[in-house]
Amino acid sequence: MRVRDLPSAEGKTNAFEVNNLLLTRSRACKIVEAIPGASIMKRSRLFRDTDEFCIFTIGPDKFAIEEPYGDNSRYWIGAKDGKSTQSLPLVRRAFEEHKSWLPPLRTLSAAVAVLLAALLYSKASQFIEQDKCLDSGGRWEAKSNTCSHIAQ
Repeated sequence: MRVRDLPSAEGKTNAFEVNNLLLTRSRACKIVEAIPGASIMKRSRLFRDTDEFCIFTIGPDKFAIEEPYGDNSRYWIGAKDGKSTQSLPLVRRAFEEHKSWLPPLRTLSAAVAVLLAALLYSKASQFIEQDKCLDSGGRWEAKSNTCSHIAQ
């Protein structure tokens, strides 16, 4: 997952952001749960959340995950006190290494698009052939997909 560092005025990274397009609040909490030594103190509750939806600790360090303004394209993840901590790189790495299902989805979407294009091309070319046949005074045979002209 792509991570965007948020440095403080002193130049130290004290928080980071991740895109939440394919990351739910619940999934973000599950990523935190997988961090060795992490303990979740507050977890997201569906439709009852504030901007800050996950509070957790790693050792003495207390962190929060929030969605600024409750409707943002990114989640903010950092120390509750806003200072840089020794555990932040561990949290950052957990999110950075999280594998999204987007790449398989892109591959599947591309395959579906190609199949649909082939199907539509097949149907469109059949329609065009049928139209040409009828325009030339012929009779279209649906069973054999052929055009026959009746001699007069």
